[in-house]
Amino acid sequence: YRWSTSGTGRIEGATDRDSAIVSGPGFYNLQIDNSRNGCSNNANVQVIQNSSPPIAIAGGGGTITCTNTNITLNGAGSSQGPNFQYRWRGLSGQAVTSPGALSTQVRRAGAYELAVTNTVNHCVSLDTITVAADTTPVRVSIDVPRELNCINRSVSLNSRVTPSNRTLLYDWTTLSGGNITGSTTSPSITVNRAGSYALEVTDQANGCTSGAVVTVKDSSTTVRAVIAAPAPLSCTQPTAELDGTGSLGSTLVFKWSTSNGKIVGAANRNRLSILGPGTYKLVVRDSITQCLDSAEVTVRNDSAVPVA
Repeated sequence: YRWSTSGTGRIEGATDRDSAIVSGPGFYNLQIDNSRNGCSNNANVQVIQNSSPPIAIAGGGGTITCTNTNITLNGAGSSQGPNFQYRWRGLSGQAVTSPGALSTQVRRAGAYELAVTNTVNHCVSLDTITVAADTTPVRVSIDVPRELNCINRSVSLNSRVTPSNRTLLYDWTTLSGGNITGSTTSPSITVNRAGSYALEVTDQANGCTSGAVVTVKDSSTTVRAVIAAPAPLSCTQPTAELDGTGSLGSTLVFKWSTSNGKIVGAANRNRLSILGPGTYKLVVRDSITQCLDSAEVTVRNDSAVPVA
């Protein structure tokens, strides 16, 4: 037996046996000589090479967000047919839902690899794709508000959001008590009642939400002006003292006034000296909360001169 080859053919090992091992494409010739009668014959065979790699294209992908938690990876651009197998895997150990399918879904960010195998020639091609993630919510806080009192019956609630360059949706609600006047979808709102207020901020780019809660207090107190009933004026008692010490409240400021009577001395104390009948008014005000109340009293004159 005599094996020979031409071109790119390559014979490995012995060439004088009834079989030969080859490792390259090309034409191979076998000549057989009969040593007894001197006759010979030969035959040719062609070995072709099938080592074309398949096409692997890892497509699809996208960005994982708070509202879009599933990302589809699509190998539709890869070689397809009964002779091809597919295998998806996460390069950092991320799970895939259908690793042997042409398309699969993933839930984590990172790099993913698609391997396409030609089951005829066993050639394998690889391609990778990266899935990003945007799942970080903005940071939200609410400035400490002023307290409601008898003068300021409404306060503003102002929010602060970091970073501030996002497109945001605002949603204010009351948790206990409280009352919002006007819009509830702006960064700042106005309220006119004590209670707890909650703010939820949604980032429109990734759908992530975050929130904050603040409490509004009402420091208004009950203030009541009380004037003790005075005795009438007389010839022996031409003056009188009006008593406002029974007024209710803390840190009170007193202010007396009259339109037809006569006040003697200071008019900013809890007691007032008067000289003459008339109507007298007392206004009491809480110097901290600015709450106030008023009362009036009429002092009669019982000093008619008897007939002698």
